[in-house]
Amino acid sequence: MARDLLAAPCAWCGHNGPNYWEVGSHRVGCPWRDVGGEVERTDRLRDRVLTLMPLPGVGTPLDELLAAVGEFHRTVLQQEPREPGMLEGDELEHRLEFLREETSELEQADTVDGQADALVDLAYVALGGLVLMGVAPGAAFDTVHAANIRKAPGHDASRTRDREGVIDSVKLDGWRPPDLGEALSVHLADVLAAREPLFRDCSALRQQRGVQYNQGGVSLDDYFPYGHTSHAQMVHVKATRILAEMLGADMHPDVRDMAEHVRDLTNYLSFWYRLLTGRR
Repeated sequence: MARDLLAAPCAWCGHNGPNYWEVGSHRVGCPWRDVGGEVERTDRLRDRVLTLMPLPGVGTPLDELLAAVGEFHRTVLQQEPREPGMLEGDELEHRLEFLREETSELEQADTVDGQADALVDLAYVALGGLVLMGVAPGAAFDTVHAANIRKAPGHDASRTRDREGVIDSVKLDGWRPPDLGEALSVHLADVLAAREPLFRDCSALRQQRGVQYNQGGVSLDDYFPYGHTSHAQMVHVKATRILAEMLGADMHPDVRDMAEHVRDLTNYLSFWYRLLTGRR
C-alpha cells in the first residue's frame, strides 16, 4: 500500500518523534500504537482494507459505509459488484444528475437538518458511484488523506471560490499528488465479502491476539515451528474438537461456544493461508 501511510509524520495521529517505530509511541487510538517496526506495520497496512483498522481521523472505515450502500444496490436495485471500471454513457449521466439534485438541495436548505440530509445524500450517491465502478474506496481514501494532510493553510489566487476569511489548503514545495494505482487494485467484491460478520470478528480477534501473543520477541513462526505440518495439525485439532462437542451434545451444542470454536478455526486457517501465499 501507499508508503506515505508508513512514513513520519503519522497520517493518523501526527507523531514524528525519534521513537516513531516503537510500540506505544503513538497516541491512543492510532493503529500504529500497538505495532512496532516497519515490517510489521507494512504487513498491517497490507491487510488494512480487509480489516477493521480505522481510517486517519475517522472512527469507522469508509468501506463500512460503502458496504451499507452496496447492500442498497444489491437489495433494492439488484446490482452486483463488478470488475473495477469507469462510469460511462447513461450510467455516468445518471450519476451526475443525482449529484446535481443533491447539490441543489444543499443550496436550498435553510435548516441544519436540511443541510445535513443533503450532504449525507451526496455522500450516499457518491459511494453509489463507486459501487457501480466496483471500486473499494478505503485504501484510496487513506492515500488521498496522506497527501492532503501534507498541505498547509493558505489561499490560492487561481481559485475563484476563495473568499475573505475562508481558509483553503495549498500545496507546499515537494508536495506529491496521491498515487491511487495500488489502492484501486482492491476489488469491491473482496471488501464486501470481508464485511461478513465471521470475517469481521476474525479480523478483530487476530489483531487482539497478535498483540497478546507476539511479545518478547516471539513471532507467529514460533507457534508453528514445523511449517505446514504444524498448521495442519492445529487445524485438525480444532476441527476435531468441534466434532467432539457436536457429538457430545447430540448435535445440539451451545451456540455461543460453537461460534467461538468456528472463529478460532477460521483464524488458524487464515494463518496457514498467509504461509501458503507468502503473506507472512
